[in-house]
Amino acid sequence: GEGPYVDAYQVKAMMREAMTVTGMAKAQRGLKQALQHGVFVSPQEILLGKEPDGTEEKIVHAWTPKGKIAAFQRADYIVDADVEFTVKTCSPMFHKTPLAALLEVGGEIGLGANRTRGRSKFKVLGIEKA
Repeated sequence: GEGPYVDAYQVKAMMREAMTVTGMAKAQRGLKQALQHGVFVSPQEILLGKEPDGTEEKIVHAWTPKGKIAAFQRADYIVDADVEFTVKTCSPMFHKTPLAALLEVGGEIGLGANRTRGRSKFKVLGIEKA
């Protein structure tokens, strides 16, 4: 693909986090396993459809074998991107726990690396069942 994108694994990670936040994972044993092995997101690279609107820089701290370090982290950001992707499942576990509900909660959690900072929130504009 061409241009900025979100990787499919990030969508599954967001859905897994939505399960934890809502308590779905505890309520239905094996649901996280079902997501990991029985849910498929495509395309692999979900194009964001436009060039970055800007770049955000922040200082991050990490521990290495040589001790604590500080480094600059740069991340491009995009405002108001419309994206489309497909989520399929072969797992009967998602008959009780709709994937749509996980995507709705995921919109509040956010998608991608900066979601913990209140970034990457989204609105689900539509869901079509196949």
